[in-house]
Amino acid sequence: MSSMAEPVAIRALRPEELDDWLDFVHRVFGVAREYFARHWGCDPWRNLESIRVAVHGGRIVATLRIFHRTIYLGGVPVSIGGIGEVSTDPDYRRQGLSGLLLEDACRRMAELGMAVSVLFAGRQGHYTRHGWAPVPIPFGVTELKVRTDLLGNLTSATFDGLAVNPVSPADAPDLAALYGACASGLNGTLVRDHPGYWWDWLPAEWPEVWVARAGDRPVGYLAGKWLSLWDLRVEEFVAAPSEAGALLKAITAGILRGRREGGGPLHVHYPLAAAPALALTRRYNVDGPMYKVIRPDLLPPAAAGALDELLGGEVDRHVIWQADWF
Repeated sequence: MSSMAEPVAIRALRPEELDDWLDFVHRVFGVAREYFARHWGCDPWRNLESIRVAVHGGRIVATLRIFHRTIYLGGVPVSIGGIGEVSTDPDYRRQGLSGLLLEDACRRMAELGMAVSVLFAGRQGHYTRHGWAPVPIPFGVTELKVRTDLLGNLTSATFDGLAVNPVSPADAPDLAALYGACASGLNGTLVRDHPGYWWDWLPAEWPEVWVARAGDRPVGYLAGKWLSLWDLRVEEFVAAPSEAGALLKAITAGILRGRREGGGPLHVHYPLAAAPALALTRRYNVDGPMYKVIRPDLLPPAAAGALDELLGGEVDRHVIWQADWF
């Protein structure tokens, strides 16, 4: 533990310190430097003033970053400050630096007119003490029999001639339109209204992505990750609500055609908000975001009501897609 006889300065990162900051978060987290460089360079809303640092003896000893975002709550866009990259040099831990940075960040977010702060944390207790409250994301597991029920269920004329293919850069405008038509009906979903977010951020953050097309028209897409040969976790799924259940099955069938034949049933793990009408074999919650109201005066009534419902346990329509985490 280093001596704190010399005062610690809490301030914004300076332009000439960006490389040092990237080195710092890489060293403290033990994650590839490229990950943090990508999150900076691919973020169309990046703002150097919102990287907050604690500086002691001329060097960075703790930091956090405020991500400028907008989410839907109660169908209303709400400006938020996402908190990420919270880290402290091991020699300076247990001296209250992260708490000082969080207080500084709250003042900064209030000045910027951010109504709510959102963060994701493995150690939620630390942030609970500073006023953030956790809200889970409910997941369901549906069991699909690959050879029979899965393909046999595709009887709607909507899906005649359906093709499922990997995403391509040319899909971005169509996917953005699909997403925009569905996102406001959920709570927590990001407003993705900057083309650069679709071109730069999302392709780097999505795992495998498949697009369902009826003729030349994209009708939905799924980003997912294989947990095992028999378990697929859906990290993002977008389709018209009236077609979501059937289309989730259709896309999964298209994926499986190129992966394996027959065998036991496939277990699809997915956020309940994505396709609430499917029959479930299991339901469980995963740790989701934590919320803190920064400027209650900036929360429209519909948004305030939706947030109250989330904090009270009404979470079936709650999701922040994995690629949007920070």
